[in-house]
Amino acid sequence: MRKPSFETDPRLAALVNSIGDIYYVLDRQWRVVMFNDAAETFFDRPRDQLQGYAIWDLYPGFEDSPFAPLLRRAMDAGEPGRLTAASRVRPDRMVEFRVASLGADGVGISLVDVTERVVAEAAMRENRERLDLAVGAHKIGIFDWHVPSGRIVWSPELEALFGLEPGTFEGTAEAFQQRVLAEDLPRAQAETEAAIVAGLDLVSFHFRILRTDGAVRWIEGVARVVYDADGAPLRIVGTNFDVTERVEAQQAVLASRERLDLAVRAHAVGIFDWDLPSGSATWTEEMEDIFGLAHGAFEGRIDDYWRRVVPEDRARMEALAAAELAAGKDVVNYQVRILRSDGAERWVEGAARFILGADGEPVRVVGTALDITDRKFAEQHQRLLINELNHRVKNTLAIVQSIAWRSFRSGGMTLPAREAFEGRLAALAAAHDVLNTENWEGASIGRIVATTVAPHDPGGGRLSVDGPRVTLAPKTAVALGLAVHELLTNAVKHGALSSAAGRVDVSWTVEDGQLRFAWRESGGPPVQGPIERGFGARLLEQGLAEELQGTVRLEFRPEGVVCEVEARLGG
Repeated sequence: MRKPSFETDPRLAALVNSIGDIYYVLDRQWRVVMFNDAAETFFDRPRDQLQGYAIWDLYPGFEDSPFAPLLRRAMDAGEPGRLTAASRVRPDRMVEFRVASLGADGVGISLVDVTERVVAEAAMRENRERLDLAVGAHKIGIFDWHVPSGRIVWSPELEALFGLEPGTFEGTAEAFQQRVLAEDLPRAQAETEAAIVAGLDLVSFHFRILRTDGAVRWIEGVARVVYDADGAPLRIVGTNFDVTERVEAQQAVLASRERLDLAVRAHAVGIFDWDLPSGSATWTEEMEDIFGLAHGAFEGRIDDYWRRVVPEDRARMEALAAAELAAGKDVVNYQVRILRSDGAERWVEGAARFILGADGEPVRVVGTALDITDRKFAEQHQRLLINELNHRVKNTLAIVQSIAWRSFRSGGMTLPAREAFEGRLAALAAAHDVLNTENWEGASIGRIVATTVAPHDPGGGRLSVDGPRVTLAPKTAVALGLAVHELLTNAVKHGALSSAAGRVDVSWTVEDGQLRFAWRESGGPPVQGPIERGFGARLLEQGLAEELQGTVRLEFRPEGVVCEVEARLGG
């Protein structure tokens, strides 16, 4: 009996072509003996180039392909096989290769082009990997709640949020609820139930939990509700994530704002906010209080502020702001006088921060204002008292000088002794003058030295003064002034400044809080050290050392007197 042939039996051809997939048959000699239209299209060859040719001859190298072992097992052992891989005929396509034994007639092969399916599956895997990475990186927990059964599935990330080991969550609604803080659970349940009653697809929630380690954490999330045909909730799937740090930061900001508000009210600090392009201004109630306005009565324009500032102070403040901005500063400290609505003039102090736009020009000013009128009056009164005290001290020194002069004259005191005494009084007065200009808050070494040596400076660079700015306490400054006077007097009478070639170098340095002061004479007549220490030497070596709580070395070297002082600043 003759076997059916694809060429001679139209019913067979119709049957094979109806398969839809690519289909062809190899006989026991591996020759292509039957194939459908889909196979002819896939191989992109006419029938006369396929029919009767061995598959290994048609496609050299096919024997090394992953498909070849499946073909051999099906041909030799009758084992069916299946494999998904890139086609050797069309490398750009993925195919599912299926082979089945036809017994003595060979093997039948069907190919299904699964390129789109493979690409879609790869994309799904990639998306899932990205989701898993994102969930893991951001510690987002995922839950799936089957409402009718009450069973809940948690992801490992969600178990970690609750302090559980992977796979240890009990999987029930009760197990979840017992981990929610008791005071938060009723609210969270009520919000979820209300959303379900309203038929909402999405439910947002936040609550606190008690982890297994005892820590209380804030949890926030969102869930999608899936309803059945009757509108009852069937499934709730959502995410949870730990927002404790954010909540605590918000609470800290609120607490800080509350403290700021309390401090602002307690100290009556006014706050203003200017929008420069529009010219609008916002004031707090404390700002209105400073200007004597009823709450809400400020007109809301920058010009409404300026018209209440004393004109000469406005000009000074505008010049100051321009100079600070030009210097690259964005904060300006100011003091101005204002005219309140009741006509009273008040002093206001504050700071303004300039906010710059993209072009570097200021677009906004936010600042503070504080009424310092009482402080200003107190400072003025204090200055009056200090000036009066200084005047009286000068008068007292003048009286002392007059009394001493008359007493010494009648007592037969020598002229040099009287001059020395008067010089010391003058040095004391000069030190007081320096302190007066600093409101007795202290005086710099440079000013004390310069003021003391000025009357006897021969010029020509013979008396140099060099050192950084160092401020001394009033009592210490007076002691240093008297000491420099003694050194200067000796230099003028007996030392370097008694000759035209001599010079004096005064210098000081500060390093790690240690002051080193030096007076060095040179170029004068040879120095002979005193046999006995006089008042001046004792003043330097004992009085100054005690006042500075340091050491004073006074040396009468042949080339000139040297006085070196070492002291701990602030000691």
